[in-house]
Amino acid sequence: RQVGVHAYSFWAMALDPQTKKYVTKVLTHERDRRSLWNDIKDTCIQVARESVNVTVEETVEEHPNMEVLGGRVGNSMPRPGKKSGTASFFPDYSDEEMGVAGAASDGVPSVEDAVSIEISKYQSDSGLKLHEAESYNCPLEWWRVNHTNYPNIWKLAERILAIPATSAPSERVFSSAAKIVDKKRVRLKPYNVDSLVFLKGNEEHVDWEEE
Repeated sequence: RQVGVHAYSFWAMALDPQTKKYVTKVLTHERDRRSLWNDIKDTCIQVARESVNVTVEETVEEHPNMEVLGGRVGNSMPRPGKKSGTASFFPDYSDEEMGVAGAASDGVPSVEDAVSIEISKYQSDSGLKLHEAESYNCPLEWWRVNHTNYPNIWKLAERILAIPATSAPSERVFSSAAKIVDKKRVRLKPYNVDSLVFLKGNEEHVDWEEE
């Protein structure tokens, strides 16, 4: 792989429906491409298992008399609701939409098999054009529409694509804070500093002429 490039950069390229077609051009060796997709596959499996474990733990907490066998709970129990205060770019999904649970049984594919099938389908998907009708296509919007087709991959995509591609915005915040908290204003309380930095960062959205 290219020296000095973080692995997550390649992950982001592969998980972005606009740029995944360039993986073969950037990683010219088959060995590197296979390693990339294997890393993504292993991480998707890990994330899927973590999600199943959390669901089981929450169900056991809500229903302590429920018997848990092999890390799974009975289908007769109600599905735990989403925790209050949490939000996601993607809508709620059902067990059927997720497509995976635990180990394979009664014809249901295992997590490993389900992820392998999803990755094969995703690789053959036509993806998304960068621009269309003179407008920018948002990869997150594509995932919002297609996340049920790749329920395990989008869990990882949601995490990776949320990473800022540049540190410039955070550097600007530090610069603003340095101008606000100078040697003559060292006694500003943290709350006031947070408020002033927030207002500076969002000044374009504030109507300062309003009475």
